[in-house]
Amino acid sequence: MFKKSVIAVALMAAAAGSALAQSSNVQVYGIMDMGVLSTNHAGAANGNLNSIVCGIDQTCRLGFRSTEDLGGGLKAGAQLESQIDGGSANGSTGSQGLGSASGSANAVFSRGANVFLEDAKLGKLTLGRQANAAWSDYASLDPRRNSNFGSITNFIADGSSFGGTTTAKTGLSNYTGSPFTSNTVRYDTPKFYGVSGTYARVFGNVAGDSDKSSADQYVIRYDNNGMFYGAVGQYKVNNSSGNASGETTFGGVGARVTKDLTLTSSYYMLKNPSSSGASNGSFDLYSVGARYQVNPKVDVTTGIYQLKDNNNSANGANLQSAQVTYAFSRRTQAYLAGSFVQNKGATGIAAYGGGGANLNSLGTSNYLATAGIAQSAYAVGLRHSF
Repeated sequence: MFKKSVIAVALMAAAAGSALAQSSNVQVYGIMDMGVLSTNHAGAANGNLNSIVCGIDQTCRLGFRSTEDLGGGLKAGAQLESQIDGGSANGSTGSQGLGSASGSANAVFSRGANVFLEDAKLGKLTLGRQANAAWSDYASLDPRRNSNFGSITNFIADGSSFGGTTTAKTGLSNYTGSPFTSNTVRYDTPKFYGVSGTYARVFGNVAGDSDKSSADQYVIRYDNNGMFYGAVGQYKVNNSSGNASGETTFGGVGARVTKDLTLTSSYYMLKNPSSSGASNGSFDLYSVGARYQVNPKVDVTTGIYQLKDNNNSANGANLQSAQVTYAFSRRTQAYLAGSFVQNKGATGIAAYGGGGANLNSLGTSNYLATAGIAQSAYAVGLRHSF
């Protein structure tokens, strides 16, 4: 009898283990996006440059996502995601493999390393390194969907700057925050009649003062199943002294005018509350554009962007870009894109804006624009996702 009971318990344990295994899964995903990029007035030489680049439109990446059904509508999971340098110009020496934006191999999973709990009625809580809470909203409001080429990314990523190639390539990320943040806790509310919200706290890890080197982000959005989208939000970051050193307030709308045409517009007010210097003061950034589905295989996006320096009208930039994408399948697309930017004064926004895990300088200054100089770029690429 005892042996039968032991056998029965063992079978029950095996069955329970099998049931638990079936309720969890691990997904491997990624993007390889490579093409030929041609840029004029590039780098310190202010010359023409042609290169094979990994991540012209979308950053090349490899990720792992695990989810487990805990029952009662509750799920748990984790995510690990790294940039891929495809042996192209992204790395400072044409490096390849998993790495950071600088092409080094010591920043694996720099795009994400987090764990989360999610409930359909209570929302989602995420801890660890993760995407900036508002960047998905930037993408929804950006006609170019935060492409690395000719989009809002050109302005808010580290790859462009005031001062062009002669100064640090900090762009406006001092105000908008890095695309990915460590030491972060984030809460996303469930959607109520199309309305949802997000709060994120980036801890500064400074003993004795929780405000030093910290950041807070708030977003409220409305999404009517893609027919109409609107969002407003604010990002505030404190420096190592605990003083507010960067602040972005943004808002925008997008609307599907017809089945195939979507129009978007957005506005960003960026400022440093503790400084009014020409390069760290107050800026306004505007965008308008359209997305048009020509047919099931052909998609066209176009965007117009304007940056104004409120402290010095001699600075600023205007950028126009367009891209045609042909879909061979849901996973494989080819694209042709062009971007032109007119810089003024001390502004050096590049026509190609990024490509790295942190989008900082591509690991090289070769593509960066010279302050006050116009720059154009053209690209043809092939992308496959899995």
